[in-house]
Amino acid sequence: MAGRTEIDLNLMANRMSTVRMSDSDRLVAMAAMRNGIIIVDAFSGVARAITQIGRAFTAKPRLAS
Repeated sequence: MAGRTEIDLNLMANRMSTVRMSDSDRLVAMAAMRNGIIIVDAFSGVARAITQIGRAFTAKPRLAS
C-alpha cells in the first residue's frame, strides 16, 4: 500500500504546486494530506478485517468428506 500512498501524495503535490501559497503553507497542507491518507488506509484495513471475521462466523458449516 505504500506504493499507492506515494503515488497519491505525488499527485497531490503536483496539484498543490499550481496553487499560490507559501512554502510553509504547502508543507502543512502536504502533512495534513499524508496524515489523512494514512488514517483512511488504517480504517479501511480494520473494516476489511472485521468483514473477514464476520464472514468466518456466518459461513455455512461444511460436512467433512
